[in-house]
Amino acid sequence: MAVNRKLRLAFVVGALEAAGSERQMLALAKRLPRDRFDVDFVLLSRPGVLGGEAEAGGARLVVVPPPVRRAEMRRPAVAARVSLKALNFVRVVRAGRYDIVDAWLFHAYLLAALTRPLTRVPVVVTGRRSLAPREAKGSLGLWLQRLSNRAANAIVANSPQARASAIEREGVKPDLVRVIRNGVEIPEPLGREARRRLRQQLGFADDAFLVGNVANYLPGKGHELLLRAFARAAESLPHAHLILIGDGYLRDELGTLIGRLGLDGRAVLYGRVDDPVGLLPAFDVVAQASDAEGLPNAVLEAAATGRPIVTTPAGGTLEIIRDRDTGFLVPFGSPSEFARALEHVAAHPGEAAAAGNAARALVAREFSMDQFVTGFATLYEELARARGILPGV
Repeated sequence: MAVNRKLRLAFVVGALEAAGSERQMLALAKRLPRDRFDVDFVLLSRPGVLGGEAEAGGARLVVVPPPVRRAEMRRPAVAARVSLKALNFVRVVRAGRYDIVDAWLFHAYLLAALTRPLTRVPVVVTGRRSLAPREAKGSLGLWLQRLSNRAANAIVANSPQARASAIEREGVKPDLVRVIRNGVEIPEPLGREARRRLRQQLGFADDAFLVGNVANYLPGKGHELLLRAFARAAESLPHAHLILIGDGYLRDELGTLIGRLGLDGRAVLYGRVDDPVGLLPAFDVVAQASDAEGLPNAVLEAAATGRPIVTTPAGGTLEIIRDRDTGFLVPFGSPSEFARALEHVAAHPGEAAAAGNAARALVAREFSMDQFVTGFATLYEELARARGILPGV
């Protein structure tokens, strides 16, 4: 007979790096009620830069051991290494005696779902954080995705657009996919003097027009579009500077493009920041140019700080940005339209500030951290009851 007790959760992720989904997962782990849930992070490669914060918040970190390289397997085939890694994952999950395994990102949810016959975990939850993960764009990736869906008790999409994409593209049954929007904390507005000091720390004067972008230097994030747009806008905005916060393997390529566009000294590859939200108040506008997102955390966090936002209409962005109301939308693939939007924000600071304030009010109302945490807690307990882990209501 099932009795009321804490549910043991395993959040599966490659590493707790300073990226959007990982930070949302960490926020959830820190806020789930301790009297109802125990949370472990099962990490497929390493703790990552946010690992210490996760431990400080009360979660346990379990790193899946890498495959052992024997002398006769100095260069094991990819398939062999994946199989050995999967077996190590199975051992970790079985030893953890988890009630629920939740994996949000592509490689993690494939592993969690496809090994379920071996882990024997009662409940598997997977996620959809973008309209189409780049890893799943080939036929093999899509086939694996569809196969993994058969083992999932629920799929959580972070926007209605991501849910619709999973149903249409993967053939998922609609009742399997739930929408739980990302949550965000609403920070206190930064005072004028504090904002001036923050801009000075970044190396910019009061009269600079700062365009900020938060996105890892990876395909699909629209950096080339943004740089080409900024190059056009910079011709009429002599005090404008573009700060690109992130990291990734396209860094050198983007650096080359900055030089080719004549933006040396005007566009800065700032690098990774563990807490990019702390820099957002320094910017006069936040510009995002992604071409495929579920619900972009960068837009959500910029809205929470009341920053004016210029962005492409990627996925769940449309849940936050309504053109000329809560921000400024520009079409995909149009540097000229993007440049005009940046110029408009610079020329109309009052209108831009009003849009930023409207966006802040919207996310405070519709994207609270409370609704995010309650959504997952309710789902976990519902699935646990359905599997007889918890008693029925």
